[in-house]
Amino acid sequence: MIFRAMTVIFRLRSITVALALAVSIQADAQLGGAINRARNAVNSATGNTGNTATDNVINNTVASAKLTPEQRDAIAKLTDESKRKAKKSAMLSSDGPRLSDWFTGQMGGKSFPDRTPEELQALKAEIEPRHAENVEIYCTLWEIEGDCKKFVESHDFDRVVQPSIKPEVREALNSPFAGDELEKELGRYNAIMGYAKQYVRPYAKIKIDGDFSTGSATTTVESLTAGVYFVRYFDNVPYFAIMDERGNPVITPASEQAYNQVRNGFTNAQWVLRIDGSAYQYEDYWVADVAKSTMAIAQRNSKAKETKLPVPTPKMNDAALTAKMLKLAQEAYPTWGIVRLIIDESAWRPETNALGVIIHRRINTKIILPRSGGGYIMRTLSFIEPYAGGSYGEARPFGIGTDEVAVDYK
Repeated sequence: MIFRAMTVIFRLRSITVALALAVSIQADAQLGGAINRARNAVNSATGNTGNTATDNVINNTVASAKLTPEQRDAIAKLTDESKRKAKKSAMLSSDGPRLSDWFTGQMGGKSFPDRTPEELQALKAEIEPRHAENVEIYCTLWEIEGDCKKFVESHDFDRVVQPSIKPEVREALNSPFAGDELEKELGRYNAIMGYAKQYVRPYAKIKIDGDFSTGSATTTVESLTAGVYFVRYFDNVPYFAIMDERGNPVITPASEQAYNQVRNGFTNAQWVLRIDGSAYQYEDYWVADVAKSTMAIAQRNSKAKETKLPVPTPKMNDAALTAKMLKLAQEAYPTWGIVRLIIDESAWRPETNALGVIIHRRINTKIILPRSGGGYIMRTLSFIEPYAGGSYGEARPFGIGTDEVAVDYK
């Protein structure tokens, strides 16, 4: 038993010596000879006559020898969270909060335009340091041609085949899944940027020629909307307008609600998309910036040159129902000072649920109310009558429109 124990100790010491010899390969000018000597030493110490197990030890050592200091540091951060400078971010974690809830207001949360600057600053402070370090690790260890940072910005980390880790790094890591969590965090960051871009694009389409960072960019506003209001150019001057019943544009300022909602969304998108300390910004950042300035000009021009629409003719002449609806509207919005109501459809419209069951019937009206800056405006107000199995219940206000136009009411 003593002899066996001494033999084991001797073999362990021999293995240690052999491994030390293998590590010294990187300093040996005769790399091939060093590998052979290391292989022989390990084989002799372990009694191994084959080369597979030995070669695994030697190959990992040789792979490590090929790494740059930057790659070694990046591997350490990739495989050991304690080596990271930037702490984990809940928003970038795959098991963090649902991004759709944060941006769209699902589950009772705030919608994106309603987020405060403080909330957006906190979001940026959480995700940016972690993302910057993630990009540094990724660009050091992965095989990327061209500008790696721009590649990361536009890459889909969820749905396409991912680039490979550099061969020398892969050999040293000896783990095909070492970068999975890193790629998930990079993908989630791009998803956050994507939500901000998705807010801008439905409201503004602006062609950009040139580079904003050098001051050489020119822009063309192809479409810009705020609710039912759209920017239309007359004599190369932007105005807000709506379409009348004949399909003609009518100059009118955007409603305060619609204007503020869209403008706040553009501002918040810029908060999220802004790349601090860099002349380069996402294109959608500049689109939002141009859209905001164009909206301000169009709103100012529209207020100075708005067209007052005539009071529309009722499409349903029911004096009793009209009087009843006016009273209900005044009770529902007591601070608005509603002075008139016009039924804007000739008949009620039954509406059904997903199963095709009638739930109520609806009709639209126009309400006229004073505007704080003087004059009168007109808005759409819907009424419904709940369906009660064979008959309909009492009418009640159901939904106020975002439209708001000046009206020639005296």
